Amino acid sequence: MHVAENNCPYYIEVVEGVKDDLHKKLYPIDFKDNYKKKGLKLSFVYTYSKAMSPENCSIDGVVVLDSVQVIQ
Repeated sequence: MHVAENNCPYYIEVVEGVKDDLHKKLYPIDFKDNYKKKGLKLSFVYTYSKAMSPENCSIDGVVVLDSVQVIQ
C-alpha cells in the first residue's frame, strides 16, 4: 500500500500473483480507512471499474476489491 505518492491519495502496487498483473498500480474505490496505511501488505481479489481515477494520479487501473486480507 502506498499513501500520498505520485499525486495519488493512495494506491496498491501488485508485487505477487498473476504475471500480467505484476507491478501494476491500482486505485481501489470504496476502500476502507483501516487499510490505508503506508507499507501495509494485502492479499486481495479485484475487478476493474469504469470509475475515474483521482486527477493527476498515475495508475494502471481503478478497481473494486472483492475481498481483502492483511498479510503479516
